[in-house]
Order: sequence, then C-alpha cells, then structure tokens
Amino acid sequence: MLNSNVQEAVKLPERQGRRRFEDGAVLYGTARNQIVENAVFQEKSTVSFNIYSYCFLDSQPIYSYLTLLLKFNKEEEMSKKVLKVLADCRAEELTALSQYINHHYETNKDGYGRLKKLFKDLSIVEMKHAEILAERIYDLGGTPGTKPLKPPFTGGDIKQKFIKNIALEKEAITMLNKGIATCVKEGDNMTADLLKGILADEEEHFLALDLELDKLNRFKDNYLLMESTRD
Repeated sequence: MLNSNVQEAVKLPERQGRRRFEDGAVLYGTARNQIVENAVFQEKSTVSFNIYSYCFLDSQPIYSYLTLLLKFNKEEEMSKKVLKVLADCRAEELTALSQYINHHYETNKDGYGRLKKLFKDLSIVEMKHAEILAERIYDLGGTPGTKPLKPPFTGGDIKQKFIKNIALEKEAITMLNKGIATCVKEGDNMTADLLKGILADEEEHFLALDLELDKLNRFKDNYLLMESTRD
C-alpha cells in the first residue's frame, strides 16, 4: 500500500487538470521499504516524488518520474531473483565440474579407460554450463561467483562415484526446474530458455550414469573387469 503522502502525490495532478506545475512546486512523499505496484524500495534514504515532473498534455497525464522509478525498481527486484537463481545454478555446476574432473583422474589411475573418458566428457559439459551462466549473470548486471555450492566428493570406489554423481545430477535437475519456474514467473523467458537447455543436458547425464550403475549392479565384478580392459 502507498502511504497517504504518496497517494496524494499521485492524485494531485488529476485534480489540477491541465495545469503544468512549476519546477519549484514539489510535493514529497516517502516510501521506505514499501511495496509500490510490486516494486520494493529498499533504499535507506527517503525516496522523493517530484510532482513537477508530472504534466498534462491534451488532458493526458505524463507520469515521467514516478512511472520510470516504479519500472526501474520492479525490474531491479526481478533481476535480483533471477540473479539468485543463476548464481545458485552456477555454484552447482562448479561443484559438478570439480567432482567429475577428479573422478576422471581417479578412474584413469585405476585403469578404467572408458569411464575416465565419460567423467572427462561430463566435466567439459559442466564447464560450458558454468560459462553460459556466468555470461547471463554479466548480462543482468551481476558478478559471477567462483565458489562451488559444496565440496566435491572425491575418492571412493566406482559404485560410490556413480551414486554420488547421480545424486548431484538429481539436485541439479530439481534446482533447474525451480529456477525455470522462478524466471517464468518474473517474466524473464530468455533466462528460462537458457536453463531449459542446461536441464536437458543434466537429464542426459543422469540417464547415462544411472545406466552405468545399473550395469554395475547386475554384472558386479564382471563389469569392472570388462571396464579395466577397455580404452
């Protein structure tokens, strides 16, 4: 709700008809931490509404100052929500990137050639995702973070690697679906489409890893023996 001073500021030009206010005729209304047509003012200082910026032309009001101010703050609030989504998704990608590249080195040491390549390929895709998200964050005026969402899982046997990576992909899929919903709600369809592209990749990663885990569960030691002989 607008406070009474701000309401008065909005109504006053309507009562004055076509009168153009002199530059010095200013009515101040305060709006601190108020929701103004879905725009939240978080500034510590008082926001002043200058009535002289309203004028009438052919009986039609030109709400130059207040309209632009409301629009700016509404877009700023929207961007904060979208930037939070992008930042969280990028942090998740950085975790996945680090985890997959570590698993690539570990499986290489253990002699699992095909799995080594699988983890490397997954890490490359996650790196591209992180880059795409960083570029979008820059586009929206933010600064990309460099900290992973959580420490990567390292060590463990092949089965543990599959289980941890599948869990990571599930988390990413859930996060991306929520992020897409937020972007659509905020009217940022470009970011939503970007996240949908990443989501499609993560779903492929999940299926690929789930398939490997299924083969390991069915063939057990024979699976590992077969993988140790493949490049």
